[in-house]
Amino acid sequence: MSDTDARTRAVEWFVLLASGTATPQERRDWAAWHAADPAHQVEWDRVERVQRMMSGVPADLASPALRRPAPRRRQLLKSAAVAGTAGVLGYGLWQGTEGSSPPPGSRTTAPPPASSIDWPSPTAASS
Repeated sequence: MSDTDARTRAVEWFVLLASGTATPQERRDWAAWHAADPAHQVEWDRVERVQRMMSGVPADLASPALRRPAPRRRQLLKSAAVAGTAGVLGYGLWQGTEGSSPPPGSRTTAPPPASSIDWPSPTAASS
């Protein structure tokens, strides 16, 4: 079981046991889970530490924060997709301007240097 799995399971056990609705069998199952792996004990201790920290927060501060609706997952995913697309397009455009080949049909060679052009002599132009 990974640390994340153990942490999730510890939170689930805490919610059940703190609810006051745990059956004697569920309490035995929790004790078996807790004893089965040192990682379970570490995560259980972490959950209890967080609970102790939260118990010191005054209810008039905690209650509004807990009731505030969290951003919707769909909106967060949509925002992330838009930002990611903009980033990829911006990067692609930026890369496309550096060292890219010219579009088909465009001039690929530079004009000849001015010294190679057969300019009329100044005397011929003034006559």
